[in-house]
Amino acid sequence: MKQEPKPRQVAADKPAAAPARKPAAPRKRTTKPLQEVYLQFGGGQWSFAELAERAKSACAAQGHDLTGSKKLAVYVKPEDRMVYYVVDDDHTGSVAL
Repeated sequence: MKQEPKPRQVAADKPAAAPARKPAAPRKRTTKPLQEVYLQFGGGQWSFAELAERAKSACAAQGHDLTGSKKLAVYVKPEDRMVYYVVDDDHTGSVAL
C-alpha cells in the first residue's frame, strides 16, 4: 500500500501582529530647582550670585585669568561692608558692598 503525501501547510499572507507596547512612563526632571540666596543688611540687599560676579570682575581687573580656576570662595562681612574672595587658594582681594 502506497502512502499519500500529507498536504503542506502554507503560511498565511497576513503579517504577524506586533506585540502591544506599554505606554512610556513619564520622564522625571533631572534639573535642580532654582536657588537664590540674598543678604539683607543696613537697608541694602545683595544676591550671592551678584556678589560672586563682583568678586570675579575684581579679580579679572587685577589681571588674573579665571577661565581655568577650580575654586572661588566668597566671604561677606556686612559690618565692614566688604566682600572678600579667594580664587584657587592663590589670589585674594576684596570688593566694597
